[in-house]
Amino acid sequence: ELENKYIPKSYEISREELLAYYQEHQTDWNVEPRAKWQQLTIRFDRHDRQSAEALIKGLGNEVFLGGKPFEAVAKQSSEGFTADEGGAYDWTTMGSLKSAKIDNAIFALPVGELSQVIEDEIGLHIIRVTEREDGHTKTFADAQPEIREAITEKKRQKDVEELRAKILARTPVWSRWPEDLENIAHARPLSDVLGD
Repeated sequence: ELENKYIPKSYEISREELLAYYQEHQTDWNVEPRAKWQQLTIRFDRHDRQSAEALIKGLGNEVFLGGKPFEAVAKQSSEGFTADEGGAYDWTTMGSLKSAKIDNAIFALPVGELSQVIEDEIGLHIIRVTEREDGHTKTFADAQPEIREAITEKKRQKDVEELRAKILARTPVWSRWPEDLENIAHARPLSDVLGD
């Protein structure tokens, strides 16, 4: 209650403070390349190599030649982890996938185009990148909301610690185990109050 009463919710933060924080934490503003993508998969643990190849090519032809929506083909026939969601994967950063072949294709394939058949240890895949962002560094203007929040939290934490220290300095604390409260200067054994 005292914290809510005496510690402000927001602080006045100068442009100089914001800029200094931005410069001190320069590496925090690097954004890795990332992409959203879709995948059709036929797994080797369910099919032999020859039938897996025929199946994946059939799925690709349904999309490429038949004009069937990628999502519908994935839901109906793909054996991938996200088949139920139309084969869609959310933002994926470069180098984060277990399959290096798929990872490389995601960041090399033109957006919107179907890949050739990609083989890895799990099976055969066809992917399509739906959206991609190149790696970049957040500008000072874009980073300001995060910086303001970080500085506010730091100032608030400092004020909370100072308030708690003041309260503890004025408040006697009795405990059966004062040795467990070494960081509280006025902690005294409970026997001082109750007597032995």
